[in-house]
Amino acid sequence: MFVLPVVAAVRVSFGSFILALNIVTTIPSQSSSPSWFEFRKYAQWRYPLDGRNNFPKR
Repeated sequence: MFVLPVVAAVRVSFGSFILALNIVTTIPSQSSSPSWFEFRKYAQWRYPLDGRNNFPKR
């Protein structure tokens, strides 16, 4: 019974972490490596951020 709130909190914190990383890496526009965008697409697919992953597709 204790595991479910922990998993939910980890998912929410990881979602905000990915959102913050997305905002940070949008500022240097094309200087990022393409492997990071692959990781970001994988992370958005694996952790859908509860419907908040409506980022503009590059």
